Amino acid sequence: MKIINILIFFMPLYIYAQTITIAVDAVDGSKKATEEWTPTIDFLNKKLPQYNFKLYPFIFTEFTLMQKKIEEGDIDFIISAPGKYINLEVNQGVSKILTLGDKNGVARFGAVIFTHKDSVIKKISYINHKTKIVAIPPAKFGGWMVAFDELITKGIDIDEENVKYVDNQEDVIQKVKNHKFDIGIIRTGVFEKLQKENPLILKDILIINRQKYKLFPYIVSTQLYPAWALAKTKSLSDKISREVAHELLMHSLISNDDNKNYQGIHSYWTTPYSYQSIRELMERLEKGPYENQSFNIIKKLAKRHHESFYLIAIVFILIFIFLIYAKFTTIKLKKKDKENKLLLKKIKNIAYNDVLTNIPNRLSIMEEFNKMLTIAQRNHLRLGVMFFDLDGFKTINDILGHKTGDRVLQDVASILKSLLRKDDLYGRLGGDEFVIVTLGMKNKESLEKICTKLLDKIDSIFLPSKIKENFGVSIGVISIVPNKDTLIEPLLHDADEIMYEVKQEGKNGFIIKYI
Repeated sequence: MKIINILIFFMPLYIYAQTITIAVDAVDGSKKATEEWTPTIDFLNKKLPQYNFKLYPFIFTEFTLMQKKIEEGDIDFIISAPGKYINLEVNQGVSKILTLGDKNGVARFGAVIFTHKDSVIKKISYINHKTKIVAIPPAKFGGWMVAFDELITKGIDIDEENVKYVDNQEDVIQKVKNHKFDIGIIRTGVFEKLQKENPLILKDILIINRQKYKLFPYIVSTQLYPAWALAKTKSLSDKISREVAHELLMHSLISNDDNKNYQGIHSYWTTPYSYQSIRELMERLEKGPYENQSFNIIKKLAKRHHESFYLIAIVFILIFIFLIYAKFTTIKLKKKDKENKLLLKKIKNIAYNDVLTNIPNRLSIMEEFNKMLTIAQRNHLRLGVMFFDLDGFKTINDILGHKTGDRVLQDVASILKSLLRKDDLYGRLGGDEFVIVTLGMKNKESLEKICTKLLDKIDSIFLPSKIKENFGVSIGVISIVPNKDTLIEPLLHDADEIMYEVKQEGKNGFIIKYI
């Protein structure tokens, strides 16, 4: 009877929950899109139970139908590739609220232009109208439009009859490696993804027009553009869009440990980027909402030829208005971009730094550790991992209070900042646990010096004498030259185990396992 009463109590919530439909660009088919995005829908239903979120995947041939559904008020949010977002922004008045990053938190993309290493094409200027090119269809954006614009901008004449489109990015790579085409064009991030499965994927590849951008980890040959957008339709209230944006952004900031109940959802949302560069690219290439734009202008001019005087006057007025509008829009966009950069900087600081000590947190440590491990593996360098926690820290919290405990943790953070080299990695894993990672220390004595200094410095932290007697630090150290099979988690685990050996032997000391 009690269960029935509970069900009756909660039944109105489900009956009257407002249905929110989220359309998703199913570039790889509806089935895959459903598998990929259902966890995100489930997450929103759990976090915002007052609404009933539904998924509506649409393939390219259903785009016109989806536009009609937006106009009829049947769609509330759209998650789509940037090209489709601009189309919907221009024609249906949707507005972006977030930008989606990949698993590395990268929310920009470009195109990679490449050839076989034995090809005579060594520079982008060597490409011409006779060059055979293979790429992803323009409808999928897939890097092709970005690369095509890059080639046109550099004055390179492309014969589209020599351009072959295939559905799979891997097929593009294989066709170039097999000498079936001179040039391949793919989206950024594809080589790096495939390299995890096949480290030799780039062995026979030459990257054309290679570019480098700060904080962009992928191979790229072109300008960078913002990635997928989450946009709201005009029929949806701002209140609901803010609630959804808040939940997705907050989820993007929490640690991996906190994410264990929400595996599979897209976790790398950020504040919306400016999509003006995408709009300008599509205008230049006359794609999407700007298709046949030049033809339509010429048609209007021809129709009004007999009124040339008035036409010229109108054109000049329009140019003047356009210049004023462009100036105003540029100023507005610069201001908005500045605000977004400041906000992004704040969000990044929260995501990667420990709030209490302002030193790297677990997420930041794991990312940087992975980079150091890769460098050590590639260059056969020695890697040192020091895992330590504070002896008697619980007593400090219990007797002197958490305020004093927080001050001690902050003192430890200050010691690490002053003690270690610029290239050493250090941070707080959580509680009173800290980690230090060194690269290239050639002997055991160097590690012993760090441990000894750390013991002395932590011992100098001010505490009442009775508490001081049981206060100290236990340090477990493992030092190895990693091979290709070495992983981060086992190294941390081994250092942690060594630290507990120190505790069993009386605490406030260190043990180094030098392999």
